[in-house]
Amino acid sequence: MICVVLAITAYSLSAAEPVKDSAYRWQSVSIGGGGYVTGLVIHPKVADLVYIRTDVGGFYRWNPHDGSCMPLIDHFRTEQSSYFGGESLAIDPGNPDILYIAAGMYLNSKGAIFKSDDRGQTWNKLTLETPMNGNGPLRSGGERLVVSPHDSNILLFGSRNEGLFRSQDAGTTWSKIDAFPGNLTVKEGIECISFDTRTAGLVYACAFRDAVYRSADAGLTWTKLEGSPAQVLRMDIAGDGTLFTVGSTGVFRFREGVWKDLTPTGEHRSYGSITVDPKDPKHVAICYAGFNKNPNLDQPRGLYESKDGGDTWTSKICSPESTVPWHSPRNMAMSASSLTFDPHHPGRAWLTDFFSVWKTDGFTQERPVWKNYSKNHEEVVPFSLTSPPAGAPLLSAVADVGGFRHDSLDEFPSEMLGKWGSANWDQYTYQIAYCETKPLELARAGGNHWNGVWGGSISHDGGKTWQRYKSFPKNVVPLRIAMSATDPNKIVMAIQNGQAIRTKDGGTTWEQVTGLPKGPSDQWKWCLPLAADNVDGDVFYYVADGKLYRSNDGGASFTLVSGKSPTFYTDPNWTQLRTVPGKKGEIWVSGLNGGLARSTDGGETFSRLTQFKQVRLFAFGAPAAAGEPAALYVYGAFFHGKFADKPGIGIYRSLDLGKTWQDIQDPKVAVGDSPCCMEASRQTFGLVFIGTNGRGIFYGAQAGSSK
Repeated sequence: MICVVLAITAYSLSAAEPVKDSAYRWQSVSIGGGGYVTGLVIHPKVADLVYIRTDVGGFYRWNPHDGSCMPLIDHFRTEQSSYFGGESLAIDPGNPDILYIAAGMYLNSKGAIFKSDDRGQTWNKLTLETPMNGNGPLRSGGERLVVSPHDSNILLFGSRNEGLFRSQDAGTTWSKIDAFPGNLTVKEGIECISFDTRTAGLVYACAFRDAVYRSADAGLTWTKLEGSPAQVLRMDIAGDGTLFTVGSTGVFRFREGVWKDLTPTGEHRSYGSITVDPKDPKHVAICYAGFNKNPNLDQPRGLYESKDGGDTWTSKICSPESTVPWHSPRNMAMSASSLTFDPHHPGRAWLTDFFSVWKTDGFTQERPVWKNYSKNHEEVVPFSLTSPPAGAPLLSAVADVGGFRHDSLDEFPSEMLGKWGSANWDQYTYQIAYCETKPLELARAGGNHWNGVWGGSISHDGGKTWQRYKSFPKNVVPLRIAMSATDPNKIVMAIQNGQAIRTKDGGTTWEQVTGLPKGPSDQWKWCLPLAADNVDGDVFYYVADGKLYRSNDGGASFTLVSGKSPTFYTDPNWTQLRTVPGKKGEIWVSGLNGGLARSTDGGETFSRLTQFKQVRLFAFGAPAAAGEPAALYVYGAFFHGKFADKPGIGIYRSLDLGKTWQDIQDPKVAVGDSPCCMEASRQTFGLVFIGTNGRGIFYGAQAGSSK
């Protein structure tokens, strides 16, 4: 924590009965995929019962009626955000209503296994907790969590750090199988497990850096299969008992005690997915792992089919038909993870990759047509959100895919803010700023993260078209941006680990700003330390190192605003600085556990709102009526008052600058996947946006409103 040296007067706003709560509805802003779908499982006895897992966006069930993906853990709260990392999922072959998930984002916290008795509508947390890494290396591998097809009480889970676990009472209790002899490396462990559907008790497990192991007693004892490949990512068992594996060393078959290398001739590389036709043990398909960068759709995309058990292969050329306008057709099979023949529909196959879920009903055709299903699968990670007082209702600054102008919140955007694959495209957009008096004038900060080309662009039409800055300093990473309230040519940027810069001619020339410390340490900080005064076009504000700075000369120089009392605390990763629409010199600052503070004199003095013990995010939006205060929205936790007994973090709205509050969170859609940015509409009262670290962007609106 850093102590902010600001002159703050602590005051407790009225704890009287708050304004009557208004029912709010929350739903996803439609973008269309944009995140890694790491696995797909189909129930063997119920048609169209399909589940997917993602690396940072949780778990979904496919809706065959409209082709959408139904999120299954959206009611998980922020305190459960790590569970949006999809380590594994398992169906119960004997009971289609039962579903298990292994959920955990990173190894620095305990993951957990959950069980559902109603196909994912509700969940019970089981007793096994162990570090998981749904967003880590090898996340695209096979399932670590499996249920025996012969006995629904038996479950196995291969962990990354703590070995093999077994349950014989449907997950109620677990025991560690110390007899597993595999050489298990830290962070990788057991990559995948698969039961043989023909022979009771027969099961295989892959110790990633070691070998494939076999058990004949449902996982109690194990034997190494000599000669087996290492670094196996996935495996599948044919109806005749033949075992197939794919991984970093190629494609292999194990039959009658003998291993055989089946890797396609001349294509010895890493393969990430394999499937065997449930109706034909000789019908096998495989796909490359990693990124497929072939831009020519008339060329193979790393997908192969065999009709003789893998002895020979035919390269498949695909015809992708994307339902998402901004998706490039060549995105298909980019870092493909799972490839699965559907046991209920002959000719149907599913493929998951870095962006989407794909399905074809004509896999055996010479050139199958694939269609992606991204409705409700929202997985982009926004760095920040912008809602100008005119133009599109929302602009998003996004990792990996640049960002979007959202003319509609319920329809996929027609294009990204840049062109896919171009070295000049801002693949990472960190923030978009607008001019208060000319809100169609925009500027963005970002760059091509993978190629190390940084800069940004400007727009004169509200983000419909963009032009690169005419020049930009080399070797600087622009993380935050602010534009003068009256002059769109005046722009200030905060630089990663460097001195802030500014332009006074719309990006033609740049100069260093004086008086400020170095900018944020890296891109994965959710702070908003920089803002322009909402009225005075020459005034900018900056919070850093526990101090408030102000510029009165268009951002050319900043000076430390005098402060007296070190009573306001901020977290440098979460500090938020915002100015209030139509109010000169009014700024608000939040600091996570430091609460929320307000200044009406340009930062000379502050008053603190004492109800909150934590303010993670906040934003100002359109007032309830002309002449009334801007609506204030907070994602945080109360210290005292009406909502002090509410567990964890909630979403609140105040129409009187913090005197009274409304709870606008929907327990069914808690927006709990590590919320990282917030914005409120300047055009529509009651409309508010929250970006998450893996479940895309949500918008909330009063029930019955037209948004």
